[in-house]
Amino acid sequence: QYELASLLYRAGEIEEAAELYRSILATFDGLDNDSSLSESKITFLIEFLVNCPLTQFRDPERALKLSNRLLQQHPLSDEGWFLHGMVEYRRKNIDEAIESLNKARTLSQSMANSINVSYFLAMSHHQRGDVDEARRWSEKARTDADGRSGLSIVHDFPIQEEVDRVLGNSRETNQDAKLEVEDKP
Repeated sequence: QYELASLLYRAGEIEEAAELYRSILATFDGLDNDSSLSESKITFLIEFLVNCPLTQFRDPERALKLSNRLLQQHPLSDEGWFLHGMVEYRRKNIDEAIESLNKARTLSQSMANSINVSYFLAMSHHQRGDVDEARRWSEKARTDADGRSGLSIVHDFPIQEEVDRVLGNSRETNQDAKLEVEDKP
C-alpha cells in the first residue's frame, strides 16, 4: 500500500494517496504499546508519522513515544537516534534534534555519511537561524548524493524538496500545493 500511495502522491492523485495513507495508519491503530510490534514496523511508523507528505497524517507526539520506546530497547542504535532527531525536528525541539542527529552520526559511519541525516541537520540549523551551517549540510547531502544511483530519501518521502523549501533554495517544486488534503473520517 505504501508504495502505491507514494506513486499516487507523486502523480498528483492526492485524494487517492490520502485514502491509502489513511488505511496504512489504520493498520497500526492500537498497536503502539504492543510488545510484538517489530522494530522494523516501529521504524516505519515513526518515519511515516513525521514525514508523510500529507501533513494531516503527521503525529510527532505519537512518534516521540515510539522513538523513546525504540531508544529504550536499543540505546546505541544509530537509526534510533536518527529517528529521534527527525521526531524532535518535527516537534520544533531544534537543539534536541541536532543533538540526536549528531549522536546518530557518531554511532556509525553510514549515518555520518547519510544524506537523510545531512538534510535534517540542514533544516534544523536553518530553524535555529544558522543559515550558513544549514547550507553547509544541504551541500554535503547533495555532494554525497552525487555518484549514487538515485537519491536516497527516507522511505521515498520528498525530503530534498522540503529542504529546498525550508532553506529557500531556488529549485521549483510542484509539491507545495500537494502537502495538504482535507482529512476525511
